[in-house]
This record gives sequence, C-alpha cells and structure tokens, in this order.
Amino acid sequence: PAVLDGQLAGDYKFDPFNFSQNKQDLQLYREAEIRHARLAMLAAIGWPLAELWQGPLATQLGLPSLVRPNDLAPAVLNGNISDIDPHFFLAALTLGAMIEAHTIQRKEQGIEPRFIGDAYPSDPTLQRQIQEAEINNGRLAMLAITG
Repeated sequence: PAVLDGQLAGDYKFDPFNFSQNKQDLQLYREAEIRHARLAMLAAIGWPLAELWQGPLATQLGLPSLVRPNDLAPAVLNGNISDIDPHFFLAALTLGAMIEAHTIQRKEQGIEPRFIGDAYPSDPTLQRQIQEAEINNGRLAMLAITG
C-alpha cells in the first residue's frame, strides 16, 4: 500500500490484507501494535519468572503456593487458573482500565506516546535504532508468548 512509505520503524511494506488504507488507520494500528508488543515482551519474561519465583515467594510470605507439582504457574493453558483469587483479576482489569484511560487522556491533550520515557536519546539515528529494536523484539515476543 502507498501509505507504507518506510517512515515508521519496522515498516517493511508488509500489509497483504491492505488494512492500512490511510495514515489514520496506519497510526491506529501502529499504536495497537506497539502496545501489544510491549505487553508481549513483559509476558515473555514475566511468565517464566512467575513459575520460578512464585513458590519461594509464597513460602517466604507464608502464603500457599499456587505452583503445580510440575512447577507450572497458574494459567489457562496450565489448567489451574481457577486457583487464583477472583479479586486479582478484578484488580488487574481495573489497573488496565486506568492505564488505558490515562493514555486516552494524554492523546486527547496532544501528548505523543514515547517509546521508553525520559531516557529517550535526542539523536534521530539512535531514536530510529531504538524504535526498530523495540518493534522487532516486540513482534518476536508476540510470537513467542503464543507458544
């Protein structure tokens, strides 16, 4: 598509279903891709760490361990998700909604989202390298976390 002109990091002109027909759609999809990529990168490291640390942390805090005998943390795919207190899911949903509301509010105020906060370099070449690394690693994490 013509809208894929290589200006965005990670733009390899790949849109076989022609989803990005204009700049607004492209920007919307890019924001969603970055958000999902960041979440997947957190999940890719968080899931194994949860399986490693949940048992010892629970023991240290005097709580029951939710790790199964084969060292699998509670998850839909591991089969013991029902062991988690429903209040945790309510708290996670509330936190996610608060973050999303804050993001929407900042967008309405015209504040552009940043890739890595205040540590962002001022050199455009370094900015592009960081953006490329983030989107490519995020794409890999999205594949990795799905198994």
